[in-house]
Amino acid sequence: MAKKDAAAKRHGQQGRVLRDADFECPKRISEDDFASLCEMYKIPSSVSADWRKRLDRLVNVFVGEMSNDKRKRGRGLDRVGLEKTLSCIKNAKAEMEKLGYSGQKALTSISPFVGPMLAARWLSESVRGGDQVLHGAGVGRSRRDERGIRSRTGAGSNFFGEDETLDARRELVGWRPAETLIAALKRIECGLVVALREIDVQPRAKGGRTPLEDRHMFIVNLCEIWNGFGKALSTGPNSDFVSFCESVFEAVGWPTGGVDSAIPGAIRDWKRRTARGLAKPTRKKRG
Repeated sequence: MAKKDAAAKRHGQQGRVLRDADFECPKRISEDDFASLCEMYKIPSSVSADWRKRLDRLVNVFVGEMSNDKRKRGRGLDRVGLEKTLSCIKNAKAEMEKLGYSGQKALTSISPFVGPMLAARWLSESVRGGDQVLHGAGVGRSRRDERGIRSRTGAGSNFFGEDETLDARRELVGWRPAETLIAALKRIECGLVVALREIDVQPRAKGGRTPLEDRHMFIVNLCEIWNGFGKALSTGPNSDFVSFCESVFEAVGWPTGGVDSAIPGAIRDWKRRTARGLAKPTRKKRG
């Protein structure tokens, strides 16, 4: 692997539109390729083991996170998933509304599971009889603080202690299980409708190229490695750092096209992250 080979490969890829799918999990740099890196960029033997360790660590971080990364599922499929979820919630609500005596009676068994997860104030406002049940538990009124001073959580509001209402919440859910679930499903339905609106207004929701975040973050980490050994970060056709990045990309099996134009932005991002103390191998996106 030589500098001119990396440059030739880069120029051969010019004009090709790269996408996230072009960047598979990086492979470990081979011993031969690492030896070439050391020779090309004059890495002394006294620090070569540390370079090897840092590059291996960077590759391992990206392999581990990219292997489990669900982000690469496209926006279209994500929207379909949310639509299906919303449809299931609507269907579940409709089925709850049809339950007869047997279903309602069987559903009382959910109270130990659902009661503790629903807020007392929400139950009081959303389920018939909730206010009476919770007030019967001795809560929902003002209380005295540790100094004996009577206080409220806010003007005109009632205090609901979650620990103090636990039994009352279980009782209420057992008393009106279907009604409780229907009310909860309605709130979830409203939230999913908002989520679908949100996904439609996200950046590039109407098309356009997606930033190559993995490439960007890989270069940011290479900035840290290069700078860590006292080498100057630079750009341009004769830059050793640009050549180094292209050589590493080639060694890990990633396309080198466009790396040179991506480096200035990565250097700026690296400087921001360094100022904020975020200088370690990561795939966390632009900061």
